[in-house]
Amino acid sequence: EQLRAKENEVMEISQQLAKLNNHMKSVQKSFEEKAMAKDKQIKALEQQIETLKEQKENESKSIINLNFIPSLSSSSSSLSLSPFTNLQSMELFHSAKQVKTLVGHKGIISSVQFCPFDDGRTICSASLDQSIRLWDVQTAKQLQLFKGKSAFTCAQFSPLHCGRNDEKESKHGPAICSASRNGCIYFCDIQTGKFESIFAGHKDSVTSVHFSPFKGGRILCSGSWDETICLWDASKAQILHTLKGHEGGVNCVQFSPLSNGCAGKCIVNNKDSDSDVVDIGGAGYTICSGADDNVVRLWDVDTLKELTVFKGHKDAVFDVRYSPFAVCFGGGCLICSAGDKTVRLWDTRISQQVQLFQEHSGSVRCALFAPFRSAESNATASGNSTASTQHVVDGRQSGAVIGWNLHSIESNTDANSNVKRHFDHVFFGR
Repeated sequence: EQLRAKENEVMEISQQLAKLNNHMKSVQKSFEEKAMAKDKQIKALEQQIETLKEQKENESKSIINLNFIPSLSSSSSSLSLSPFTNLQSMELFHSAKQVKTLVGHKGIISSVQFCPFDDGRTICSASLDQSIRLWDVQTAKQLQLFKGKSAFTCAQFSPLHCGRNDEKESKHGPAICSASRNGCIYFCDIQTGKFESIFAGHKDSVTSVHFSPFKGGRILCSGSWDETICLWDASKAQILHTLKGHEGGVNCVQFSPLSNGCAGKCIVNNKDSDSDVVDIGGAGYTICSGADDNVVRLWDVDTLKELTVFKGHKDAVFDVRYSPFAVCFGGGCLICSAGDKTVRLWDTRISQQVQLFQEHSGSVRCALFAPFRSAESNATASGNSTASTQHVVDGRQSGAVIGWNLHSIESNTDANSNVKRHFDHVFFGR
């Protein structure tokens, strides 16, 4: 009986050992499967890390480096664009096709600008979603994000912070200047993604900013809904002078791209300035401004006086731009868009309207001259000749962008005539 009991005990132990062995094999198999799965996950993560590193390297190569690019100087203050260059831009314009879409903003985009210091490879955009973004044109990817606490109405690359200017080396990195609804102007450091400088002086929303094409962009012009235009020393965040005359909020300002070749200083007694001596250094240059009082005003930078008032619009003027070319309709030209559904061309020499575009169904938010001319062959009494054709583009509240051929207008209409059905391109992107 004792022997039988021992045999039973041995048998039970053997069964327990067999069960334990099977359990160990099951645990080992499970462990091996989990280890293999972990190895696969690790390999996948390593591949993702390598991919991200490659993307980061590619993006870092795309980020603009303005430290070694000369900014606008007094000797080359007006960017000179050849009338018959930039063939690719002309071909894209004539195709009227959407090329890329940049996605990221969560609100209305109030301003966009191609960088003038890297051949337009990057774009900065301002939005009412309280952000400014930097984009790579080729990849359509976001490079940098500046997040503020107020809606941004305008953003421009700063020529003063491009590494070198006509006066001294810049102590700051490349920057974007932005205007805000809270009445302040911000300078955003592109490399750090932080707001470095704040200009406070306006009493209402700042709607527009523009750098001077002289003195290395040191003079900054800003327009505001407080009905004033301020001239700043951008290197010191100091107001030099305040231009007053508009009877409504100022929506847009711009320095003229061309000068009469003069140079000099102006001395004014200005209560709004911290100093009685204002060294603007912009003799021969002018500033144009459009406002809610339905008029466009032209200001002399040298004397800081109002030169003329262009009246004709029946609603707020949203955008005013100078022609980038020395001659347009035989003289210097301004193009203006307004809430009265029209775009108008003005001759600054004679202070008169020379063309009226009325083919609009709603407010025209912006208008500008194309930065190129195309060559066209025209038959004349003496034979064939080649003439340059200028184009203008306007953006409408409806979402359409319209391109106009000024050559056909000049050839077929008289001054001050209403222009209808002379647009040659329609762009729809929405």
